[in-house]
Amino acid sequence: MIKVGSRVYIVPEDTRYKPYYTEVVSIGKKYIHVKGSISESKFNISNHYSADYNDWNPRLMLYESERDYQIIDERRKLISKIENKLPNTSLEKLEQIYKLIL
Repeated sequence: MIKVGSRVYIVPEDTRYKPYYTEVVSIGKKYIHVKGSISESKFNISNHYSADYNDWNPRLMLYESERDYQIIDERRKLISKIENKLPNTSLEKLEQIYKLIL
């Protein structure tokens, strides 16, 4: 659970930038504010995406830890692999897959 003082892991969407740890300085109704390199950055509470990105600042994603990021990233990669196979999969096989995962 993210709270004031928590150490969080920030991952830029642009892979030219490296992920880093920072600290939560405040949590409001809409935003989580973290220490930035120059000033505070804010993230939407609802989806943990940076709220202040623009053409000069890459979009950032906030995670509770590097391990949480790794788990979500591996899940995202696996879902992508599955989705790439679906267009060639018959309806019957899709139904079998659906039954297996429930």
